[in-house]
Amino acid sequence: MPTVICSNVLRRSLGRQWFPSYTQFRYAAPMNLEPLRKVFGEHLFFNQDVNAIHLSNEDFERPNHRNPTNSISIAGKKVVQREVESNIGESVSFVQRVDRIIRLLINDEGCCVSEVAQALDLSSRTLQYRLKTDNIIYQK
Repeated sequence: MPTVICSNVLRRSLGRQWFPSYTQFRYAAPMNLEPLRKVFGEHLFFNQDVNAIHLSNEDFERPNHRNPTNSISIAGKKVVQREVESNIGESVSFVQRVDRIIRLLINDEGCCVSEVAQALDLSSRTLQYRLKTDNIIYQK
């Protein structure tokens, strides 16, 4: 079920005609593949080690249909600001704070490294450096 949700969210952002490069499922193929093809397209693989949606580099370059300017809405900025101002920094790690802000921004309209850094009052380079010290890399 999370794979279906993820694919549907991506299709809302990348356009209804978009499908993953291919999709892997841990379970055996069902008798009727048509419902899965409607969600994931034609390239389906079953009895795999993981459930996964595979994206191409071109997928990352596609315009976001929900947010063609790649900007955070005013409401999204307010949510992130409340999060940053709350006491979450007192009990969680830096990486967890970054993860939480990314999740908030993605739920709003998508995000980029500069917006995450801005929410934390850091430069993009400092954000990436601090994540790298924890062996975390921020990618598109």
